[in-house]
Amino acid sequence: MTLDLILLAVIAVVGWRLWRVLGTRTGFELPPAPDLPLEPARPSPSPTESLPPIWQDHAKEGSPLAKTLVEMAKIDPALDLSNFLAGAKIVHAKVLEAFSAGKLSEVKDLIAPDVYDALSGEVRARQARKETLHYQLVGYDSVRIESATFVGTMASFRTRFESRLISWTSDAAGKPTIGSPSKTESHVDYWTFERDLKSTEPNWLLIETDEAKDEG
Repeated sequence: MTLDLILLAVIAVVGWRLWRVLGTRTGFELPPAPDLPLEPARPSPSPTESLPPIWQDHAKEGSPLAKTLVEMAKIDPALDLSNFLAGAKIVHAKVLEAFSAGKLSEVKDLIAPDVYDALSGEVRARQARKETLHYQLVGYDSVRIESATFVGTMASFRTRFESRLISWTSDAAGKPTIGSPSKTESHVDYWTFERDLKSTEPNWLLIETDEAKDEG
C-alpha cells in the first residue's frame, strides 16, 4: 500500500469518528439536510473566560423563559440551546416531509406515540380519499424557543417555526384541490419537544404539534 493510500485511510477513519461525535450534539439523531444548513458553531471560550448565561440570544434577561432556562442548566450544564434549535429545525423539516410523503415510519423514533398515531390517522384518511399532499420547504425565517417548562428533571420546549413553503393537495386525477403549486406562503407552527435532562439519551421527543391561527 502506498503512503498516499495509507493517509487517505487514516483521514477516512478520523472523519468517521468525528461525524459520530458531532452528529449527536444537536440532541436529535438525524443527519442534517443538505439544503438546511445549521447555524455556525460558536467558538468555545477559553478556560479563563466565563460562559455567557444560557438565556443569552434566546430570552430577555429576567423573563420567565430566562429564569426557567437557568434552572434547567443547573440540572443539565451541557444544555445548548443553539444546538437544540438546529436539531429541531431539521426534525421539523423531516417530519413534514415524511407526513406529506406518507412515510412517517422514517421519523417514528422522534415522535411521541400519540402524536405519531394522530399523524398516521391523517395520512390514512388522505389516502382513503385518494388525495396526494405535495410539500416543498422554501426556507425558515425564524426558529426560536417560545416557552420552557420542567417538572422534576423532565423538560419541554415549545418551539416556534416560521417557515416559507409551497404546499397543495391534489385529487386522484392530479388536479389541485387545496393550495397552489405556484404560490409560496408563510406558515407558523408551534411544536413542543420533551426530554429528561438527567437522561443519557440525547434525543428530544416531539410530544405536541400545533398550527398558529391567524398570526400577523
